[in-house]
Amino acid sequence: MDKIQKGNNEFFISSEGKKAAFIQFEEHEKELTITHTIVEEELRGQGIGGKLVDRVAEYARENGKTIKPVCSYASHIMNKNNHYHDVLSS
Repeated sequence: MDKIQKGNNEFFISSEGKKAAFIQFEEHEKELTITHTIVEEELRGQGIGGKLVDRVAEYARENGKTIKPVCSYASHIMNKNNHYHDVLSS
């Protein structure tokens, strides 16, 4: 499994030459809207989805943006963890 890479409006992890997990977002002037988080079956249960959410939060902080998590997975993770409250859109 590869490290997290940045693509076009997404962060992803490749495994065996294919995209095995990704988080997609729309990038606006002051906000990122997370639209999808997908982790293939063989990688589930390893905390990869959470690592992808962490990476988007880091990216938002680096770029002075907030995050609107439309994706149900990202919304659940971000709303239950105080670590993300500084970047959550109100």
